[in-house]
Amino acid sequence: MHWDIFQKRPTKDIMYSSNRFKGDLKAIFLIQLGELMEKGFSIYEAVTFSKILFKKQSVIIDGIQEKLAQGYRLDESLVDCGYNDTICSQIYLASQHGDFARSLITLGELLLEKRKQRRKLLQAIAYPIILLLFIMTLLIAIRQILLPQLMRMVNQEALHQNKLASTTIFFLEYLPQILLVLLVTFLCVLSLIRYHLHHCNKMQGLNFLMKFPVVKSFILQYYTFLYAREFSYFLANGQSLLQMVETMQTPGTSALTKEIAAHLQAEFRRGEDMAQALEKITFFKEELVWLVMQASLTSQLEIKLVQYSKKLLNDFVKDIEKKITWIQPILFIFVGLMIVSIYIVLLLPTLTILEGGEF
Repeated sequence: MHWDIFQKRPTKDIMYSSNRFKGDLKAIFLIQLGELMEKGFSIYEAVTFSKILFKKQSVIIDGIQEKLAQGYRLDESLVDCGYNDTICSQIYLASQHGDFARSLITLGELLLEKRKQRRKLLQAIAYPIILLLFIMTLLIAIRQILLPQLMRMVNQEALHQNKLASTTIFFLEYLPQILLVLLVTFLCVLSLIRYHLHHCNKMQGLNFLMKFPVVKSFILQYYTFLYAREFSYFLANGQSLLQMVETMQTPGTSALTKEIAAHLQAEFRRGEDMAQALEKITFFKEELVWLVMQASLTSQLEIKLVQYSKKLLNDFVKDIEKKITWIQPILFIFVGLMIVSIYIVLLLPTLTILEGGEF
């Protein structure tokens, strides 16, 4: 890979000074390229024609054209246009296994689906988070202004006898400290995770993240889908497993792809077959191992891998949507607890008076 592709160059249009595709345009651009190539356009011709469809991004496309004209691959030309390492690696692999146009369309559709799920998540949590922040602000105001006056009106002996009321008062009195401790704890945990991931390779990092139940299912479904699909493309185009592994280790692929290929190659040298080698990769689902084991006996591995990858993508989307529906009720429960806390505090003097100092 040529290192000068990472250097930013001044754009020609001040109105569109960004050199990166934003939002859905990253996905739509790939889909458009794939559809044009299916109609018989070359890569360079498809990029050139896309300037008509993406007039506001003509500066970005000019940069891609320039790099293609200089002999760079498409994945190299897209590195600094908003596409991450994983996407560029998939584009490179697609150029090697023969089904390039269809792969570009599939990658674009996958990016659109991921953005769609991200929007759903934001829509689901936006209102409860705003409400939660408002109530937390209200609680802090009550602690600073109203709570000292209420405490003078409350029977202290009766207050200590009521665990719910005393716990609520304790929570309000130490609310800033509690929030600070939670924030510091969260940042420390996040920093430790980032530090660990930074000092290990990609496969070790995924194995570490698999220890967290919240993300484990996402990792299993996403990476099994991603590589089952790539394996199927290679095999469908007549390449052997050894050829596939060699291609996965070339410079255009991501670090994770290279590590997986190195693992497979090492296992093959030990005399293990494909199923046995995949079984030792913990972030691949066991179903993939069983499928490879069974399909290898009937010489239908590539066909079954294609169907399996489609099923995994569908399951992945449904799993995300299911988890999104859980987030909003959980947030509303916290909102409800905050509201109950406010009511308890406001009613303490009244209850004390009505009950003659007894709760």
